Amino acid sequence: LDPQAWSRFLHHLSLSDFVTADMNGESIWGRSVNEVFAYKTPKMVVLKDRKLGFTAMALKAAIFFYIFLYLIIYKGKHLAVADVDGVYRVTLQYPTENGCNPDDIDCSSNYTSLEKLPYCIQSAEQYVTLEGKQAEKHNCQVKDHIETFVEHQEGVLVPTRIRRYDQTRGCLPSSENGWKCNGSPWMFMNSDGTPQDHKGPSKPNDDYFVSDIERFTLMFDHSFRQLGGAGLDDHDMMGHWLDCPNNDAHGSDCTRESLFCAHSDCPSGSRGTMASRTEVTRAGRTLMTLPNGEVGICIKKGDVFALGTLLGLADVGLDDMGGFDTTFRKRGLTLVVRIVYDNRPKHFLGVQINPWNTPKPYYAYHISKGSSYDFQKTRTFDDPKVDNRTIRTYNGVRLVVSQEGNIASFDKAAFLVTCTSALGLLAVANFVTDFIMLRCLEKANEYHEHKHEQVSDQKGYKGVTVTSSS
Repeated sequence: LDPQAWSRFLHHLSLSDFVTADMNGESIWGRSVNEVFAYKTPKMVVLKDRKLGFTAMALKAAIFFYIFLYLIIYKGKHLAVADVDGVYRVTLQYPTENGCNPDDIDCSSNYTSLEKLPYCIQSAEQYVTLEGKQAEKHNCQVKDHIETFVEHQEGVLVPTRIRRYDQTRGCLPSSENGWKCNGSPWMFMNSDGTPQDHKGPSKPNDDYFVSDIERFTLMFDHSFRQLGGAGLDDHDMMGHWLDCPNNDAHGSDCTRESLFCAHSDCPSGSRGTMASRTEVTRAGRTLMTLPNGEVGICIKKGDVFALGTLLGLADVGLDDMGGFDTTFRKRGLTLVVRIVYDNRPKHFLGVQINPWNTPKPYYAYHISKGSSYDFQKTRTFDDPKVDNRTIRTYNGVRLVVSQEGNIASFDKAAFLVTCTSALGLLAVANFVTDFIMLRCLEKANEYHEHKHEQVSDQKGYKGVTVTSSS
């Protein structure tokens, strides 16, 4: 840079030009110091205008109703909601007289005669599906709870159709064949012991339906623990089942019905809930019930349902085709059993859940059909060292059990946060009212002059007093 120009620039920014003194005070770059460092404080102005008054009152009333009445009192948004984690056990029992224990010596079975089961070849009745189509019959066999209980990941499999295949080892790698295995490791055999040599799928040596499987009963023994809190067992809570309008309905769209409690330690209010004696669901499905007419019962060890009841609650039946060419009894399906825990009432949560009262948790069964064409599982019980084995392929009802839910309790910190948000909304109400006052009313200019006033401490204005709000 030119040295002379640089010198003139520094002289222009000299302190004597930046701050100068005159008889009235100081200035910075030609502006009064009082103006540069002016202090702005709110001014309380009372405007006797009913339009503004009604507007401000309406906004603040709306905020009060939204925060305190709707969010806190009605919805309970200030409550702390914790997830749950649980464990369960599923057991199976075949039909017995009066629901007796099959392990008792004097307990008799109560199977339906094969002649009365249309899907059995032993019956003369026509096997007609829900869609009105003729379905293929099969031989039926009577099985007990041990033969029809197949453990599976996240639940159990209850077979409706069982196929048996006999196999013999097809090859054994050795030095004579160059340690190779040509063909299949296991060959399918006919019932007479000869290898199957046809093309296409292998043929089972036995293929039958399990008779009366819908009347088998399942018991769900379950408990939960609130994350970071206490837990309860099923017999300590009120049990319910959900009657839904269709398989895809959300739990909030379903009607909650009570299970009938049959043990001596029933929670208060659970006995005599005979509303569970329902024969037709909201989806229009005829519902199979237990011998005394209950949809489900709570006993000391758990909750008991018939398999046919669970199918009906999912709006599906084993003799439905579901849009395909075979029935679910033949190919199988997946049922999802959700055990949902909660303690929140439907309305006015803030009144019923408070520092002095926390409702006891309850649970509800939500049954739905999973999306799948079929379900099958193949197992063998033979020693892998032997050269002959029998395998069984099971098609049936796969039960997937899940436990979920939320437990609500009063939380002081969350309550204070919710109340604090109301203060922020009150500031919004004041801002909206000021905007209407200064932009929308006829006297906006006059109101602007009253609201904004500049006061100086110069000689001619000393002694002026302004009323302000903090």
